[in-house]
Amino acid sequence: MTAVPQHGHEASPQLVQDYATTVTILEHLSDAVFILDSEGIIEYANRNATELLRLSTEDILGNHIMNFLSAEDDSFFSQVVQGVFNEVETLLVNNGFKIPVAVSFGMVYGLDGKVKYIIATAKDLTIKTEFEREWRQHQLMNTLREKYKELGELAVNVVHEISQPLTTIRLMAELTQKNLDKPQINTELIRKNLQTILELTENMGQAVTRVRSFAMQTEDDTLKPVNIGDMIGGAIQQISYELQEQDIEVSLDAEKNMPSVLANPIGLQQVFVILFKKEMEWFSAQEQKRTSDKRIFVTVRNFQQKWLDILVSHSLLEAAQDKIDSSNYPAETRRSLDISMAQMLTTMFGGELLIPENGFVVRLPVSINSEREQLLNLIDMMQSFEE
Repeated sequence: MTAVPQHGHEASPQLVQDYATTVTILEHLSDAVFILDSEGIIEYANRNATELLRLSTEDILGNHIMNFLSAEDDSFFSQVVQGVFNEVETLLVNNGFKIPVAVSFGMVYGLDGKVKYIIATAKDLTIKTEFEREWRQHQLMNTLREKYKELGELAVNVVHEISQPLTTIRLMAELTQKNLDKPQINTELIRKNLQTILELTENMGQAVTRVRSFAMQTEDDTLKPVNIGDMIGGAIQQISYELQEQDIEVSLDAEKNMPSVLANPIGLQQVFVILFKKEMEWFSAQEQKRTSDKRIFVTVRNFQQKWLDILVSHSLLEAAQDKIDSSNYPAETRRSLDISMAQMLTTMFGGELLIPENGFVVRLPVSINSEREQLLNLIDMMQSFEE
């Protein structure tokens, strides 16, 4: 295909003009274009093909197309001829150079019905691949940032839980020591001081145990049945210092014996930490109104043992209805990186994060042993999003 085709006589001027026009168009296409014979031998390559392969036209023509395409299956080209592949993502290779491309194949048939030519076009995916790499890196950085943030919050709470008792223990020890130096030792006071010290050390031990448990859970990314009350309690404990600092109380309204949900414990805990912090921001914004009773309400509803709706709000939402009308919830309201992270985690657990005007709703499927029943419940839950 490097010269005007000859058919035993001189080509007509119109044919020459059509051929020249076709070549001009092919040379200006943004994709690499190869025209192959029925065996896959390259008869024509446009300018972009030579630029991608970093070879001259002479070095490309006469080679089999598979000399420049990466394929694990030796039968790849025969499958192309059979029409198995319409478009496939692969690599355009040459002497160590590897360019990600999307290759499309088109067959040109002769009058006898057999393949006469194969037109292969390769779209450079370098920018797309680089974008995807940067996006994955961005997601990873967000995840790492979130983990650092979690650890920082945990450290602040641990310092708070240990520093105050430690100060009190030191004071009690000094008072006990002074009492021992007195001529008349007050054994009752010493006993009382020691009891206080024991109680404080017990509290400090519990704080250390919680940190150890948190650290162990961060290493486990598996899904398991989770008690929603325990997760909410863990989230409250994680930010207890900040809640105390802002004088905010979390009020939990949930039935006893709530069914468990299938989730990653530490991941689900972080969902509620994020939502509690968003509600705390609301109270901070209302500070000029001198809100006296600062309380975050958490209400857990069990919808027919199929899914749980967990409402988190700075106001007590109406709890009369059995299920929540999600059509009233503008999903794009108050969007932020933190909320996107919470929504992504909730989705990973098969649930959904709904966003009403005055709070949040975490909807999670109930954990059930029967996969069929679990699937049916999930379908019911997904349909409820659209009702």
